[in-house]
Amino acid sequence: MVVFTYMKSYTAGLVIALLALTLGVALAQSNNGAVISSSPEVANLQGVGINLYQWTFWDASADYLQNILQNPGFEPSTSGRVVIVPSGATSTAFCDQNNWYPMPSGFYTGATFEDVYVTGTVSNAVAATRGSGTITGYSPTGCASSTPRFTYTASFTIKVGDYIRFHMAGNMGNVGYSTYAPVGWWNSDSRITLVNDKEPSSSGVQTLDLALNGSAHAISQYQDTQPGSYAGGPNNWIQVTGSWTVSCWIKAVNAASPSVTLSFGRIGLPAYFQQSYTPTANWTKYSSTFNGSESSLTANVATLQFQVVANGASGDIRVDDCFVGPTNASVPSWSPDMAKTLKALNPGFIRDNQGAQGDSYANFVADDTGRGVAGFSGSSFSWLYNVDQFFRLNAAVGSTPWIVIPVVLTDAEYQALGAYLAKEQALYGFSRILIEWGNEMWNGGSCGGVCYSYQGDQYSAVAKRDFNSILTGAGASSGNYLKWVAGGQYGAYSPSTGQITTVQTVANTATYIDGAPYYLFCLDTQTAVANDMSLLFGDENLQESYMDQVTSALASDGQQFAVYEGGPSTWWGSASNSERNRTIAGAGSAASDAELALNLWTSGTPIVNLWNLAQTDFVCNGASCPNFPIGNTCGGTPPNPMSADMWGVVHDLPTGLLRPRGLALQLLNNYFITSRTGSFYPTSSSTYTGVTVGAWHDSHNLWNVAIVNSNANPQNIVVQFPSANGLPAGTVKQINYTSSIADVNETSALVTIGNGSKVVAGPNANQVTIPVPAYGLVVAQGGGSSGGASSTPTPTAAPKPTATPTPTPVPAPTPSATPSATPSPTPKATPPATPKASPTRTPRPVPWRRWPFRSSNSNAG
Repeated sequence: MVVFTYMKSYTAGLVIALLALTLGVALAQSNNGAVISSSPEVANLQGVGINLYQWTFWDASADYLQNILQNPGFEPSTSGRVVIVPSGATSTAFCDQNNWYPMPSGFYTGATFEDVYVTGTVSNAVAATRGSGTITGYSPTGCASSTPRFTYTASFTIKVGDYIRFHMAGNMGNVGYSTYAPVGWWNSDSRITLVNDKEPSSSGVQTLDLALNGSAHAISQYQDTQPGSYAGGPNNWIQVTGSWTVSCWIKAVNAASPSVTLSFGRIGLPAYFQQSYTPTANWTKYSSTFNGSESSLTANVATLQFQVVANGASGDIRVDDCFVGPTNASVPSWSPDMAKTLKALNPGFIRDNQGAQGDSYANFVADDTGRGVAGFSGSSFSWLYNVDQFFRLNAAVGSTPWIVIPVVLTDAEYQALGAYLAKEQALYGFSRILIEWGNEMWNGGSCGGVCYSYQGDQYSAVAKRDFNSILTGAGASSGNYLKWVAGGQYGAYSPSTGQITTVQTVANTATYIDGAPYYLFCLDTQTAVANDMSLLFGDENLQESYMDQVTSALASDGQQFAVYEGGPSTWWGSASNSERNRTIAGAGSAASDAELALNLWTSGTPIVNLWNLAQTDFVCNGASCPNFPIGNTCGGTPPNPMSADMWGVVHDLPTGLLRPRGLALQLLNNYFITSRTGSFYPTSSSTYTGVTVGAWHDSHNLWNVAIVNSNANPQNIVVQFPSANGLPAGTVKQINYTSSIADVNETSALVTIGNGSKVVAGPNANQVTIPVPAYGLVVAQGGGSSGGASSTPTPTAAPKPTATPTPTPVPAPTPSATPSATPSPTPKATPPATPKASPTRTPRPVPWRRWPFRSSNSNAG
């Protein structure tokens, strides 16, 4: 009995001790909060990247370049095509499968083509070539169903299913809007033509010729316009302020009483610049400056017009290589506004997705004097910056360049491109140059007239062969810095690895395989902002689980996932435009984009690029919008029109006004990632729901942490680090708003980066407690951004805006009546000062927006 009683007492005591120990462990675990892993997931994290889409003469991207003129050298237009040969090909002719992208009859005559074909499927898919030949004739409607017919000569016979790729340069007008060449200029005068001549410093092949007959002959170019209206849109996108230069190379050929007038200004207002010159028989550069006085983007909203007017009794006047733009630029070729904005964003990568898929090698690398417009979808052309200009921008910003290359080159051209890239790498010293063969080659809406098969194994086989040609041209060891990014597809609703793993089977030599994790494709009308926020942060494409599937699948072959685009893509659903935009462009969108980046880095994705630097909106019309419901949870018809403030992260470049998504990019790249040599550390465990945490650490032994709180209430987040040294302290930086989480930055900076609450040390030596507002994004820095520790954490439930004001343009002096520098030869008398609208129709916008087209085998990017 004594023994039994003793055993009973011992057992009870043991149970109490075990319960106490268990409770103590549970309490300790509950205090751990978000535990930062001791092992990094992404080494040398470079920061969130951004896409540059093509320059346009309207919208925010009109302010990309220092010279605001497109095709300033009046060069030919380059059009590229890929024809997938249908049945019926002979030894002398073949047809196209469709008639989507016709060009004028005979345009492609004389083009060199290459015949590429693929044998096998999936991992056995291999691309080869039958050789090269010459297109001897082109009829846009010569085959059945009015599809194009090509005749050719070659030492082989083209086979059904072959890919015939080629490009050709030629002269044509802005089809439907301007009768005569060149593209980029509005020319309705048959006496204005193009001839084989050029100014002495030009690398081009032709120049503008104005035949004189006693009447005035004018050619114009329009910038900063609103499609369909010379009066402009809600605001200007280019601010003409400070010192600007206007110049052209001009000469007279057997001319009697020749004169040329150059004018520049906004239609309906007094000209900013207008000057007449008397050209001589020798090429002379006529250059003058003036001081622009614009101080607001919303005053005097109207289209900019540059015009060349020639007068004389007989003979000809030739004009070449004109320039209109800011006199000085911190990064040559790029507008000061563009360089300043990108430096503020500090992107880790810049992806060049400007639509060069149909370009030739020569045009792809040519300078402004020798480069013409290029296109891959029939008569729609774009003015593209060249490779060196893009690399120069990356070098100035400190980012890694990602270029999207043409898909219509011959083997010899790809080798020449490789040699060129090797020289550029030696010049700029990039540790990596990322190379992507085309853009969304699975997506007919993106690859247009240069699509191969939409199947990932087929187009990847061709891409693999062409990348090998690039490496051959670049020389030994070029694979150390030239990295192939193979084009994949990120499935959605419900997520699946799909095309990414299909591409992986063939693209086994690619360093990266990419995809575009867009989210929230649909938003129906909700009863409260909290419901919108719940849908925004709860979208399955934002969740880490699918990202882990992708990175794990790629890691099996030693490859990594790279995000080429990402962000909200909310064009479907019944939500009003105001509800839609307060959700995807309001203060909460900063945190949702940050959550996207943090989850991708946590999954091991080293490269994350958002879409897009500058795009004001995406507009479609109700039921005509691309149909994209989300299962049974969202399927309403959008309003007519549907106008979404996406995808640009900057509202405009002159003021540098960032949308909340841009502020997230700026906050992560400048406060969270404070060098290019630190690594990203995910959480190994977390007791929080709806909270995403990531840490950054480098050789300075300081820990930075970024936190997203997707909950409707503020949170105090305990973060535990692998060590007790260099922990965050001081005041956090966070996204602040003025009135509510629905604030937007479309007209003023209601949402900003500013100070939040203070970091609190503890509870344990290797822990800190960080207050995070509802739907908020905060960054706390090792050593503290300012101030000391707070005794009690107090998350800010309704953040106040930062004290830093929105940058305000400084008014420039009023322009003088005459240019500030006298050109030589001396100009003649100045003609009337008001520019006139061209008699031609309103300039047609070049298609440039990211259209949400999807291939038949998936419905996401």
